[in-house]
Amino acid sequence: MKYRLHGKQKERRDQKGEWYTDPASTMVFSKEGKTICIIQSNDGEGKSNARLIAQAPKMYEALKKAKRRIEYTSHRTDEVAVRLIDELESILAEVEGK
Repeated sequence: MKYRLHGKQKERRDQKGEWYTDPASTMVFSKEGKTICIIQSNDGEGKSNARLIAQAPKMYEALKKAKRRIEYTSHRTDEVAVRLIDELESILAEVEGK
């Protein structure tokens, strides 16, 4: 995903940890106060996108936990669980740049 950061368009995959956004803006920050991204649209959709992006680190960790739990409980014998694990692996690999 590409974002406009300080006048340059960059792809950000290097920021870890908690992110947050000011409900009145479309800027996303790290807990250290670093700007993660600025959504160019300041309408309702832009603010929603900023909130979604701010939750990305938590969603990433939740996906990893869900994958491990499904693997543990299904023992890869449930066909639906196997397809879900494959889908989660694909999503996580894309996020991790693999």
